[in-house]
Amino acid sequence: NLKASRARLHTFADSMKLQVKTFEPGAFLVRQGELGHEVYLIREGTCDVTVANANGSVSKVATRGKGDFIGEMAVSSEDGDAAAKPRTASVRAVDFVSATVLSKADMQWAVDHDYSLEGEIRSVIEARRAELDDASHRG
Repeated sequence: NLKASRARLHTFADSMKLQVKTFEPGAFLVRQGELGHEVYLIREGTCDVTVANANGSVSKVATRGKGDFIGEMAVSSEDGDAAAKPRTASVRAVDFVSATVLSKADMQWAVDHDYSLEGEIRSVIEARRAELDDASHRG
């Protein structure tokens, strides 16, 4: 299940002694349109996920918090394309945020060593695409 996968990913990140970044309230973790090269695992704090619509308005799509990961859509190679992709949304810290940084290679290593993660990440990506579709229809 997703909760177990997140726990395994956090355990992996901790065991690899990966970089932890901190973000002040209002700081962007990722910006829509930027090329994505890493995934963030939120350790503490909450973030708002927003998308800029074609008409220039900005819609809040979701809130992410402790245990969630963000940025997986831009580093996913599920479409067979290994290149970094533009971020589909912006993510901004609501309060103080601490997040572990995983490169695309780190994510691939984790998936290669825990095959169940791949299916869970694919499910998360599908759900988040649906969130973005809903937002584009509202905006």
